[in-house]
Amino acid sequence: MKAFSDWLYATPLSHLFQTVGWFVPVVQSIHIICISLLFTSMVLLDLRLVGLVGKRLSVAHYAERTLPWLWSSLIVLLVTGLCMIITEPNRTLQNAAFYSKMTMLLIACGLTYVFQRGRNAEPDAWELRGAKSAHGRAIGLISALLWAGIIVSGRLIAYV
Repeated sequence: MKAFSDWLYATPLSHLFQTVGWFVPVVQSIHIICISLLFTSMVLLDLRLVGLVGKRLSVAHYAERTLPWLWSSLIVLLVTGLCMIITEPNRTLQNAAFYSKMTMLLIACGLTYVFQRGRNAEPDAWELRGAKSAHGRAIGLISALLWAGIIVSGRLIAYV
C-alpha cells in the first residue's frame, strides 16, 4: 500500500488538491455536513426500530423519509472521501482507523440495504412483527452502533 500511496501522492491531481488553499477545508466541510445528514437520518430510523421514538408512525414511514438521505449522502461522502484520499493518501491508506471505518461502513451499508430490500418486499412486515421484535431492536441497535463507530473511526484517522 505504501508504493500505491506514494504514487498517488505524486500525481498531478493530488498536487493540485494539495496546493489549492480552499480545496481541503471545503471538501472536509461538505464531508462533515453529509456525515451529519446521514447520521441523523439513520439514528431516527434506528431509534424507531429500537422502539424509543415515533411509535405513532410506521417503520415504513421512517424508512421512506430517511433512506433517501442516507443513499444521497453516501454518494457525496464517496466523492469527498476520495478527494481527501487523493490529497493525503499516506495519511489515510496506511491508517488502521481508515480500514476500521471502511469495514464498518461496508457492514452498515449492507445491513441497511438488506433492511430496505426486505421493507420494499413487505412494507408492513416491520409493523406486524419486526419493529416489535428482538430482531428489529437488534438491527436498530447494531446499525446505530456501526454508524457511531464509523464517525469515531473517521475522526481517529487524524490521530492514528
